[in-house]
Amino acid sequence: MLELTRRVLLALGIAMGLLLFFLADLTPFYSVKIPKPPSKPVVHGQDSLLPFPRVTSPPVVIRVSGEQGERFMSKALAVSSGQDIDQAWMRRIPPFERNWERPREIYFKAPEFPLAELVHGIAGPADTPRVLEDASGQRLELRFTRLDDASFHLGSGLSEYGPPLTLVFVWRPWAWWCFGVGLAAYLVLPWPRYAKGWSHFSRWRVCLGDFGWVLMFTIFFVMPLAIVGGTVQAVTVYGVFPSIFWILAGLGLVLVWYTAWASSFHVGLGEGGVAMGALGLELDIPYASIVAAAPVRHRYPKWFIRLLWIAALFGRGTARLQVAGQAMLLGASNVSGLALELDNGTTAYLWLTDALGSMAVTDGERLIQALEAAGVPLRRSPKELVRLFPPMMLEAGSGSDVWRIWAWGAAIFMGPTVIVLLAMLARELAG
Repeated sequence: MLELTRRVLLALGIAMGLLLFFLADLTPFYSVKIPKPPSKPVVHGQDSLLPFPRVTSPPVVIRVSGEQGERFMSKALAVSSGQDIDQAWMRRIPPFERNWERPREIYFKAPEFPLAELVHGIAGPADTPRVLEDASGQRLELRFTRLDDASFHLGSGLSEYGPPLTLVFVWRPWAWWCFGVGLAAYLVLPWPRYAKGWSHFSRWRVCLGDFGWVLMFTIFFVMPLAIVGGTVQAVTVYGVFPSIFWILAGLGLVLVWYTAWASSFHVGLGEGGVAMGALGLELDIPYASIVAAAPVRHRYPKWFIRLLWIAALFGRGTARLQVAGQAMLLGASNVSGLALELDNGTTAYLWLTDALGSMAVTDGERLIQALEAAGVPLRRSPKELVRLFPPMMLEAGSGSDVWRIWAWGAAIFMGPTVIVLLAMLARELAG
């Protein structure tokens, strides 16, 4: 089960990292900058609908005193004017303003010290302009900004014309740690070793399969988050996106089990029969119990390929090309092997090739030759399985495990919708 644990940890690291990467902190902001010079009153012509000079309300002046306040004013004035490029403060300025010659706007979380102390008792937005003024008469324009769900726009996410995204998505550094921990677990955990004479899937092919499910899972898991721009907003406001795309992500996640199975699969030939095993399950099949061996080929259902093409239409940029590429590859997939029909009504499967039809199991040809040498009847007409996921190693003819397939199918197709509904309910109760 170590192979399954390796991939589950990697999948959890990817999922947690993506959720944290797009998780927005909607704590309100205060921003300060050097105010514009006061404009002269404008007098309209006699025919104008506004014949009187346009009058603006004088700003509310907030006096700043004390050593801490004076130091803050001096620093903010220098940074806003471009005289000070302290990186700890520059990260508070929107990227497109950092090279301006005009005054730069500096953002602070509303509870942050010392600005929170300077504006204590004057919270929230206001219709009248507000300025901070020190003892020498220098002023800073004060503005209140509150982000909410309406600040996120489909396709573009959260606009950069506002608080710097590094101050909004404060958990992104932790996202990289999640990615790193998941990748480290995949690489560091010991890989299986097999005795000489045992056939197994080549390591590089197993890693290629892992790359496939990681790509599929990551693309479809991140799509709703990237389209909306925020984790909470994607799940609770635009729940239709995760309800659709996370179904495909779930299908990609099911491949975790199949790649873990392929990584741990091993088969050996003895004098009396075939021995094989994967994920802790060992199976011994005497040659005498094999009724016949038939070539078998697996293909994906057409509805699944069409679903991928539809998903590609909703993608953007490289994501659209990646999904379209997956649809093309899976549509042309040609995984094949042997189906061993046993005298007890069950069927054992030996999958030998990859999606391109190349031999993936070491010494795969020797397995076929050994079965022929043992006198096992070999049918020439291939058996084709059109299924989303092929049966692995052993399949009962009675269909007693059909309920498990339906249970997994229900979890994959209904799980995202249930998650969205629970998240919406939790947010409603919390709000």
